[in-house]
Amino acid sequence: MGFSRLFSASINGIDADLINVETHVDFQGFPVFHIVGLPAKEIEESKDRIRSAIKNSKFKFPEARITVNLAPADIAKKGSLYDLPIAIGILSASGMFGKNYDFSKYVLFGELSLNGELNPVKGMLSILDLCSQKKLKAIVSSKDMIPSWVNGEIFALNNLKELVDSYNQQGRFPFYVKNKTVPPAVDSISHPGQNPHFHYSNYSQVEGQNIAKRAITIAVAGNHHIALSGPPGAGKTMMLRLIPTILPPLSEEEQRVVNLIHGAHQDNQARPFRSPHHSISKAAMLGGGNPVKPGEITYSHKGVLFLDEFAEFDKDIIESLRQPLEDKVITINRVNGSALFPCEFLLAACYNLCPCGNFGHPKLKCNCTEIEIRNYSRKISGSILDRVDIHVNCSPKNENSDGANPPDNLYTSEYMYGEVMRVRSELGTALELNSQAKEIIKQIKDNHSLTGRGVEKVLRVSKTIALLDKSDSITKNHILEAYQYR
Repeated sequence: MGFSRLFSASINGIDADLINVETHVDFQGFPVFHIVGLPAKEIEESKDRIRSAIKNSKFKFPEARITVNLAPADIAKKGSLYDLPIAIGILSASGMFGKNYDFSKYVLFGELSLNGELNPVKGMLSILDLCSQKKLKAIVSSKDMIPSWVNGEIFALNNLKELVDSYNQQGRFPFYVKNKTVPPAVDSISHPGQNPHFHYSNYSQVEGQNIAKRAITIAVAGNHHIALSGPPGAGKTMMLRLIPTILPPLSEEEQRVVNLIHGAHQDNQARPFRSPHHSISKAAMLGGGNPVKPGEITYSHKGVLFLDEFAEFDKDIIESLRQPLEDKVITINRVNGSALFPCEFLLAACYNLCPCGNFGHPKLKCNCTEIEIRNYSRKISGSILDRVDIHVNCSPKNENSDGANPPDNLYTSEYMYGEVMRVRSELGTALELNSQAKEIIKQIKDNHSLTGRGVEKVLRVSKTIALLDKSDSITKNHILEAYQYR
């Protein structure tokens, strides 16, 4: 009769929780293998994998009454990551490691092949993050690629036999891995003018639209939500798809969270840029499923959520963005549990003003009725528009024809990227409103032309504009420009 206890983990959203794997081997009674503690079907199926892996690793599988408890027993356990801890629990409870073994400082997880090889599993980064917080050591598959931000002691092994033999011989695992990474991927941050995803890769290729390009610079620099409207041919989609060329790189902490969300196994500093189709379901946008998985708004965390043809999205989906835009987190509640996901993203949307798209076009005639135009505009409620900081109506005509605007070659991706980086480094600077700016704000409040949220957004955008203009204070012109974008 033998007993063992060791640590594994369960995945809940992007977080991991410690799980106790308790194993009892009783050589008295009829041989049977039970796993309790709310195991999912894939865990029940692991019995045959574990039995074959132990035997093919040249170890003896005990012909005894085996009971494995995954505690806490009221938390549902899913996935194949419990293969390794259950196998080690059986071997240790049956005396394979002797009496002085100690796995209390290790977290074990991994899927076993029938020949005993240790395979990677989903959620590895979340578990390593948990190990770092709890000051525990982790045992991973040698096939796993570990980002440089991961801290703590990590031991990479190839198979079950290697794990058991190395521990029996030395009482520890010699295969220590530190900062094992893949080469950083080439991204649009390191090379602002090279975006392989689109045919056009620089804002210098956008003719005219300097107002929109300045607005995009302000939006990215201050992380303000932006919406471009107008008829086809104005370049709305093109300009918003070029945002990745001016996004700043992720910091190490941001990269850690983004990697946890995406389960990425590489050091890529590019911020997420998600562009879901307007036929997307509500669960795919917000998150859901069983087990609960993040949606597009979470995959856009610390990056950009680009919604092309915004008015074509289901109205229920558009309205469901209200709370995430404000709270920057979303809680998904289901019968079998709940999960909290971060969703701090920059919303970039573009849409036409009518079903045919020609409303507001200087040359093409709109064939929509007044009712059709009104109903189309109602798909985007005032509550959603109020949460968007910057609105720009784009026209296909060339803005520079009158010579009043800066030349096109000013707004290149390289120039805009440099301005974004400079302003973001100064966002913590406190700027005061001068007397004229205070008077303008007072008039806006007295006229009730904006909600309280709208006034706050005008102040935030005006500060970004002041930093962009290298001003020591927020002036009347900065307030008026920010107000114009409302």
